[in-house]
Amino acid sequence: MSRKKLNSHAQSIKDLSVPDEINSSTAKLVYVYLKSVMSATLEEICKSLSLKQLTLLPILDSLRKNGLIKKSNQVYTIKSDSTV
Repeated sequence: MSRKKLNSHAQSIKDLSVPDEINSSTAKLVYVYLKSVMSATLEEICKSLSLKQLTLLPILDSLRKNGLIKKSNQVYTIKSDSTV
C-alpha cells in the first residue's frame, strides 16, 4: 500500500473513532453508523443495523442528551462539536 493510501486509510479509521463516554457496544455501533452516513432517519438506522425501534430509541435519546448527536426534522446527525 502506498504512503498516500495508508495515510488516507489511517484518517478514515480516526474519523470513525468513538467518544469515551459511550460504553454500550450497541450505542457505539449507532454512533459510528451515523458518523459514516452523515445523517439518517430512525427507520433507516433500524433497517441498516437490524435493530428494533424499542432498542434504538433509548440509545438515540441517550446520545442526544449527552450532546453527541442531534435530531432535526426526524433526521439524526452527529453534532459537529462531538468529534474525538
